[in-house]
Amino acid sequence: MKLATEADAATSRRYQIAFDLVTRELGITHYPHTVWLTFVDEPPDVQLIGFGRVLRKKEQGAVNNKIIDGYLKMKINLHRSSCNCEDCQRENGSFDPLGTFCHEMVHVKQLISGELSRSPLGVKWRDHFYKPHQVPRYEDMPWEHEANRLGALLAVKVKAAIAATK
Repeated sequence: MKLATEADAATSRRYQIAFDLVTRELGITHYPHTVWLTFVDEPPDVQLIGFGRVLRKKEQGAVNNKIIDGYLKMKINLHRSSCNCEDCQRENGSFDPLGTFCHEMVHVKQLISGELSRSPLGVKWRDHFYKPHQVPRYEDMPWEHEANRLGALLAVKVKAAIAATK
């Protein structure tokens, strides 16, 4: 796997360290895909983030569910780190772009390994298929539980690895 981004050199270096560690830990280094990472600063619930849907207020990132020309596109919304609105200020304590990156990389693993797939007919998670009206609430989605758990563990390792390079 490869990482591509248009971020500045320091940011690119941090995320390359994170990418290398996370892909090793998740066992996905051998896949031929490239993750195209972009950062946006758009208010949630207003801006379509480019994957045909609107980010919810608590959502900080997204990865598209289709591989296009070998790319999986990931966007991390930095809006909450700089916004002074009441909602964003209330949530800022939990905003962590590297943690969001790790969480979204778990989704990358789920998608490229075939554990998770989405279509207009519904969502397939491992051996279970959810029709559109059966998809659980965000908090109850098993693929989100896994991304939250593994993403948090990976974020600790990533931050330690980045700190060791300073």
